[in-house]
Amino acid sequence: MIGRFFSLIFFIFIGYITWKLIKFIFKVGKTAGEFNQRVDEMNRSRQSSRSGKKGDVIELDKNQYKVE
Repeated sequence: MIGRFFSLIFFIFIGYITWKLIKFIFKVGKTAGEFNQRVDEMNRSRQSSRSGKKGDVIELDKNQYKVE
């Protein structure tokens, strides 16, 4: 009787730990996804600000060269 009670408590504890681990894994995945989105947005804004500083596009003939 007492052995079954302890085994029940043990299985409830194992289930609780498993549930917490699964929730933690999904939380880490969501956080990593949000972090990657922020990094991508920062890179896009940095690239767009760089292209804005360069000005208009200069078209060259095939025998001309552009030196920066």
